[in-house]
Amino acid sequence: MLKNVPKTLLLFAFFAFLFNSCGSTSKISTKSTTYRKSTTTKKNKNTSAYLLRKQVIDYAKRQEGSKYKYGGMNRSGFDCSGLSCFVMKKVNKTLPHNSTAQSKQGKKIPIKQAQAGDLVFFGRNGKVNHVAIVLENNGRELKVIHSTSSRGVIIEDVLRSSYWKPKLMFAGNILDSY
Repeated sequence: MLKNVPKTLLLFAFFAFLFNSCGSTSKISTKSTTYRKSTTTKKNKNTSAYLLRKQVIDYAKRQEGSKYKYGGMNRSGFDCSGLSCFVMKKVNKTLPHNSTAQSKQGKKIPIKQAQAGDLVFFGRNGKVNHVAIVLENNGRELKVIHSTSSRGVIIEDVLRSSYWKPKLMFAGNILDSY
């Protein structure tokens, strides 16, 4: 039956169907949405800030599963500040290899404002002793990647952790600072 229909007519019908079904029925929303200041880079995916933060997240996630190694700064093993040093170096940001020293870099920000790619600091009695890289912060969960002495490099929601949540101190924006 189809042998009698010219191929060009079939192609025309196919493309007419394809173009008609793809966009003609989509709705255009005219609502304006207000985003928290801390999430604005998520919406504009073409900005250099967004791309830089995405690179940080991608490099950090590639290290998941690495072993913990005191003083470690490479795939054979990381300590917490070694992981953040390694990842930030991949995007041409230099950090000291010490969580306390890293906490003094960049701009100190409240945890609520932390974005993907920022650092979050933990400690006791006002003294920083651990650092992690923020992967996601939506107010209900704070997903980070960090190197722990017991489990190595892991992704974890620290707001659901009875160990890490009470030790949360503040975040640091390293990427927009210099």
